[in-house]
Parts: sequence; C-alpha cells; structure tokens
Amino acid sequence: VVSHSHQMCKICLLALFTAHLTSRSTTDIQDPPPKCKQPLILGDCKASKRRYYYDAERKRCFVFIYSGCGSNGNNFDSFRECYEECEKTEVPGVNRYEPCFCPSLPPPAISDFLRDYCDQPLDVGCCNKDLPRFYYDYSSRTCKEFIYSGCGGNGNNFLDLYQCVFECHPSGKDNFNTPSFPLNLKNNQMFEVKIYLKVALVFLGSVLAFVRTQWESP
Repeated sequence: VVSHSHQMCKICLLALFTAHLTSRSTTDIQDPPPKCKQPLILGDCKASKRRYYYDAERKRCFVFIYSGCGSNGNNFDSFRECYEECEKTEVPGVNRYEPCFCPSLPPPAISDFLRDYCDQPLDVGCCNKDLPRFYYDYSSRTCKEFIYSGCGGNGNNFLDLYQCVFECHPSGKDNFNTPSFPLNLKNNQMFEVKIYLKVALVFLGSVLAFVRTQWESP
C-alpha cells in the first residue's frame, strides 16, 4: 500500500517535470540582471571582506574575499541578497520561487547553500599580519584556530569559534550544548592569551633595546 506522503511525492515530481517541459519559453525563464553576468573582481585594496558573487556559468552564488575597493555590481553583502537578485530568476517553471518538495522530506535550508566555503582548504593569505582566526577542518569535522596574514585567503576564514561552528559544523547550534564545547572555548581563550603575550614580549624587547641604547650612548 502506497502511503499518502509517497503519493503526494509522485504528484509533486510529476508536476515539476511537466512544468519543466512546458515552461522553457523566454517569458517563463527570467534572465538575471546584467550585473549578475559581470565577472568576479576581487578589487585592488588590502581589506578582507566576505562577499558573494553570482557565477553565470554554474548558475550559483559563491563566497569570495573582497579587497574593499574596485569591484562591480556582482558583489553582494549576503548569500540571500545574491540569491534573490540573480540565482532564483534562473529556475524555470510557474512556481520557480517556491520549489516543490516531497512531504516526507524537509526542504533544504538557505544555510545549506552557505557551506561551500567550509570545504575549502586552509589558506593563511599572503600578507605579514598575525591575526587569530578560525577555519573548518573538513577531515576532522572540527573548527581550528590559525594565524591569518591579513589579506588573500578564501572563505573558510572566521573571526571567532562561534561563527565557524554555526556556519560549518554538522551539528550547528546543537554543538554548543555538548560537554566538549566549553573546553574548546577555553582553548580559544588560551590561544588569545598566547597571542597577547607574544605581542607584549615583542614590545618589551623593543623598550629594553631602546633603554640599553640610551644607557650605552656617551
């Protein structure tokens, strides 16, 4: 006996297939705005800002690191903004803004599309700064700290442990309720203390060198 949900699923898939065959005209499929077809431009400044752009060939929005100036219109502050402007207009059919899903399966969330950059490898960038950041290690399924150089790199770069876990960890917010998570926060605090001590030692060394120079001078 076929359950009601499976019957609804078959009807849903049949409706999708029918809509796909009958809605290929230019009146049903909207072309994205011209700015969505502009090439990706990282810019020529030294900032490091997470932005999103639309890839016209792959018909998807992707994250990138924006330098802060010299870009074009294909540069969005959030994935949702990029999706609303460019991606969803490419989906054919009368109900192209509201895809059909089987009743027995939950629809994909917007956050599922945000995780492309979580699979990217660690990239410290190409400048000379020492900025504590976090990245998602896909092999171990954990967020780890690293030292970011200040420019370049990729989207797998988070300001704090919370943001990394929220966006990339499979358990998301639920991971904050696990017994092991406070330990990770303690490790994060120790990591920050080490950075501060390193800066303090460098500063102290500079002061001592200056005092010694003044003392030895005639």
